[in-house]
Amino acid sequence: MRRGRVLAERSRFWAGVLVGLLTQGLAMAPARGDSGWSVRSFDVVLDVRPDAALEVTETIDADFDVPKHGIYREIPIRYAVGWHQYALRFQWLGVDDGAGTSYESAVSYEENRARIRIGSAHRTLTGPVRYRLRYRVMRAILWEGTRAWGAEERDRDRAVLRWNATGTEWGVPIRRSAVTVRLPRDLDDSQVAADAWTGAYGAKNKDFTQRRVDARTIAFETAALRPGEGITIEVTMPADAVARPGWTRELGWWLTDNFPYGIVLATLVACLAGWYSQGRDLPGKGTIVVHYQPPDGLGPAEVGTLIDERVDLRDISAVIIDLAVRGYLKIEEVASSSWFSSGVDYRFTRLKDAQDLKPFERKLFDTLFGGKDDVLMSDLETKFYPVIDTVKNDLYRGLSKSGYFDGNPATVRTTFLIVGLIAVAAALGLAALIQLGMIGRVFVLPMVVTGILSAALVVLTSRVMPRRTRKGRIAWEQIAGLEEYIRRAEVDDIEAQDRRGVFERLLPYAIIFGLSKRWAKAFADLYVQPPDWYQPVDASDYSTWRLINDVERSVGSMNRTFPSMPRSTGSGGPTGQGYSWSSGGFSGGGSSGGGFGGGGGGSW
Repeated sequence: MRRGRVLAERSRFWAGVLVGLLTQGLAMAPARGDSGWSVRSFDVVLDVRPDAALEVTETIDADFDVPKHGIYREIPIRYAVGWHQYALRFQWLGVDDGAGTSYESAVSYEENRARIRIGSAHRTLTGPVRYRLRYRVMRAILWEGTRAWGAEERDRDRAVLRWNATGTEWGVPIRRSAVTVRLPRDLDDSQVAADAWTGAYGAKNKDFTQRRVDARTIAFETAALRPGEGITIEVTMPADAVARPGWTRELGWWLTDNFPYGIVLATLVACLAGWYSQGRDLPGKGTIVVHYQPPDGLGPAEVGTLIDERVDLRDISAVIIDLAVRGYLKIEEVASSSWFSSGVDYRFTRLKDAQDLKPFERKLFDTLFGGKDDVLMSDLETKFYPVIDTVKNDLYRGLSKSGYFDGNPATVRTTFLIVGLIAVAAALGLAALIQLGMIGRVFVLPMVVTGILSAALVVLTSRVMPRRTRKGRIAWEQIAGLEEYIRRAEVDDIEAQDRRGVFERLLPYAIIFGLSKRWAKAFADLYVQPPDWYQPVDASDYSTWRLINDVERSVGSMNRTFPSMPRSTGSGGPTGQGYSWSSGGFSGGGSSGGGFGGGGGGSW
């Protein structure tokens, strides 16, 4: 079963390659007019090596009616498959006259093809001239799954060679063409299937003859080809006839072809390096012991900020509960008159001035009441949100100024985010320029995926970049000790007369830690009447559980109400654009001009 799944996955991958070959639709460059010469014969030998390499020998017999320096040959080696680049590994081996005398040649790479110029600028030739071109390519063999029916259904792979032997972009006629395929080992007719197509690009003509020379050789021959016509052959053999490259090699080729994905890895390395050097907390004492109170008299919002380096809405709401416990205000449940509410509203009543509060606490207190003695929470909707950012900044600045953070956490996050995104954008721009310079187009999908993943890495890393100083790390360790104390809730160690004070004093911190339920369970028998700072609609059958449920409900209401903003409208939509790669043409098997190889050439 496992082997079947692996084969199925491989089959799907190579089916995707085939679909790309069939549907890519790169426009075939029109055959360019070329005069003063013709091709008497174009013989191609395709030697399929056991290592899946393809060694190609093209013997071109040219007749120059006028003096020519030589010819040039253009061979597509890069293809667009599934919005990604699929490049053959091309190695030029040289050119001679078939008798051992070499010609000068120069290889250049233009857009999706290799261009070989043969001949000397200081010498011209006339009459019949033979050119034997030799080159080697990897990745021209595809493995495709086929379905076999028998006593038992199973998947199996087949190795397939589709090669556009002559190309369909010659501007002169080819009087005769022959293609010889040498198999990697002896294979009988039951193991091999062969076919070919002739004519202009996309044609399905069968103007060829085919014969089996021996157990390792198949030969095709076609009659005269007009300018812009060629022959494409297809040979299918057992999958094990050639050695399939390992997945690591295939992955390496794919990543090299689609190198913008490397930006994701580079971004990951840069983010890890940035966090390691600038985002890790400085070492504290390295030990966590139980603590019975917050360090340095820090309030619940400051404790919550030190825990995760962020100011959350729950931190701000816990401040309101803390101010109520400390006697600055009273929270009272009232029946709501709104059809859309849960039926409960809350009235906040001022009990004393806020002169001795910390700046962020005083800002919250003053905004809450706005000069009034009492206010309904429903009246704060869409009015309270402007102060939230101010409170956050006051908390960040206060903790940074007090030496708990190495810089304002909000500033650190924003700076890393902006610099990181700019760096990612610059890397993507450079990758696009490289692609344009090398192959004349940009593969959009790798750029988009890379941009999204890299930006996500930057965003995630920016969230953990604020660094606690040694003082901040020690405070964090003490906070962890306080959390452990609340988690254990060892009430028996607290004097009976002190239990209510301890419960209420640490209740806002239990809310911050998400341990309010556990804290209430430990003090289950503490309340039979609500405390002075919280007045429910119905105080009958009151208990600690009722108090915790009421407080949590009020905190949830504050979390919804405080950040609510006026509604706004806007419009807009994404736009897109298409692209084409018109520097060559190919399709899958089944027609002339399909498969790998192809191109054309001319004289100079």
